Amino acid sequence: AAAQTAGRVGEVLSLWGERRSKPMNTLNWEKMSANKASGTLWGDAAASSSLQKALKGGVDLPTLLDTRALEERFARPEAKASRVDVEEDKKKKAAKKSVLDSKRSTAVSIALEPIRKLLQGKELRDAILEVDPLLLEPETLKRLLEMVPTADESRMLRAHRGDVSELDRPDQLLISLSNIQLLEGRLQSMLFKTQWESDLDAYLVKKVDELKEACEKLKESTEFPALMQLVLHVGNALNAGTNKGNAVGFKVGTLLKLTELKAADRKTTLLHYTTEMARANAPGLVDGVLKLLPLAAAAARVELEEVRKKKAEIEAGMNQVDAVVDKVDAANRE
Repeated sequence: AAAQTAGRVGEVLSLWGERRSKPMNTLNWEKMSANKASGTLWGDAAASSSLQKALKGGVDLPTLLDTRALEERFARPEAKASRVDVEEDKKKKAAKKSVLDSKRSTAVSIALEPIRKLLQGKELRDAILEVDPLLLEPETLKRLLEMVPTADESRMLRAHRGDVSELDRPDQLLISLSNIQLLEGRLQSMLFKTQWESDLDAYLVKKVDELKEACEKLKESTEFPALMQLVLHVGNALNAGTNKGNAVGFKVGTLLKLTELKAADRKTTLLHYTTEMARANAPGLVDGVLKLLPLAAAAARVELEEVRKKKAEIEAGMNQVDAVVDKVDAANRE
């Protein structure tokens, strides 16, 4: 199959000659070999046949490209010395040192103020133990997680033998919180509970649906593979006689480089040229691909790694909630 693919492509490439008559701005694509093209739209000739069907009557591959016009528009300009101005703006930040007790007290006091307003007179400790979702909103829970006493702070506060009311409000709060079993686990579980449904429905399901719909529409499209084949023809014509020529196919990321390759006038790009060719020779091709853009744009915003990360976070959160519930039950039975 790979040999047949290479043979078909070789026949087409022979139309463009060995090399251009003048130095060209070449398309720096990620070239695919014949064996890697197997199983793709390049290997099964879907792109080539789609392009041939899209062309107007009387237009064929030998007459599709005007190589002289191509050379005029994309001939490499004479090299000129370029001046690159590099500006560095270095802002030195004071090195952070160990947090002092006074700083910790100030931080807790600042974080406590908006929480007190939300609690409307209710004790924070009671709201946590009652798992009150109306008072403990996500932002409040995040602030509380930052206020969770460290092991050293808990030991220091428990060691206090005087009247608790004599202590500053931040100290009183941390003493109250340090007496809650599995405080951090409880807060994390409550935060997960408030977020997981929106994460699951509004993020994971929505993103996966966007990807799925875009992939299905692209697979059904006949215009997209035809346009890819047209880009392949133009790219091979530009790259003829170089190590980038005679490509069987290219990776889809190459499409982003069509706007980077400028013509000799430094205004138009290879994207303009390819679009002009498509509109002149296959009128319905561009419009068909443009209809796919909204779906492709939505899918392009989906970061697969972020989706995997969010899925892992939800699974880890559910496991953590189970673990905290088991520990609380065990502690209550003692």
